[in-house]
Amino acid sequence: MWHGCSQEDFCYYTTIGRGRPAWNIQDAAIVTKQMGFYVDVACGGIDNLVRHHDYTLAVAEAVSGKQFSRYWLHGGHLFVDGKKMSKSTGNVLYTSDVTTKGFSGKQLRFFLIYGCYRKKLNFTYQKITETSQILDTFRKMISDITETKATNQNAKHEETTKKIKVDFERNMNNDLDIKSAFDCVNTTVNELYKTRETLGVKDIKNMLEAVHRVDSVLNFIF
Repeated sequence: MWHGCSQEDFCYYTTIGRGRPAWNIQDAAIVTKQMGFYVDVACGGIDNLVRHHDYTLAVAEAVSGKQFSRYWLHGGHLFVDGKKMSKSTGNVLYTSDVTTKGFSGKQLRFFLIYGCYRKKLNFTYQKITETSQILDTFRKMISDITETKATNQNAKHEETTKKIKVDFERNMNNDLDIKSAFDCVNTTVNELYKTRETLGVKDIKNMLEAVHRVDSVLNFIF
């Protein structure tokens, strides 16, 4: 992008007038050097939407003549006790600050992504305690089902176990709706948990394979 100049700016005289490149031309330079002129998903904070990602898009596509990315994701800001987390405010929390309070890395990850990525997220220890209980209950159900002594080899709940993958992918394809995706999986696993005495060996195997596949994306279950 090309900016006009004030008297104080260091500028260039060109055929398109006096001006200078935007400083964040570096964004396009770095990403195209390291990843090429096409990326599957471009993402960043919501504050990158104006004068950052639009610049990257303009520069990259002007050079290549091709679409830079089909998908752009802009995340909402993280707040702490109602105030935007920033160094200038002095309320920055590091992972170690949370884990020393007794929370695991998986619980923190679950808290951070269990919601709409486009909306701001307010961190409080009360809220992470509540979401951690949801995750812990879910993981306990998985453990109990795994330890269930099945009485036969057949699958009696095949349609139910299939729902895990289907519902997860459907919600993830809906603007990365992680909360609904997990909630659907949680509901299905709860159904299997309540009837775990009737599960066959294949049911348990199918459920575990499906949940492991889900966790290859979420990475907070196992």
